[in-house]
Amino acid sequence: MTALTFMLKATPSFKLNCGKLTPNVLAGLTLAQIRNLPLEQSKNARKVADLFEVSGEDTENIHFKNSTSQLD
Repeated sequence: MTALTFMLKATPSFKLNCGKLTPNVLAGLTLAQIRNLPLEQSKNARKVADLFEVSGEDTENIHFKNSTSQLD
């Protein structure tokens, strides 16, 4: 299995909480479900796919590419 990889599309102008992108939360989810996860708790919350290209399937082995200090 290949590592689940989140590649940041562009540096956000705001701090982004990536607390939902952990093995505990992502275990058992399909790639489509992961891409559709909201990253914020608001009516117009950004989804994972809005900010990241997502590939791979191993939720125990997670990588972030193009990471920046804007990601928490």
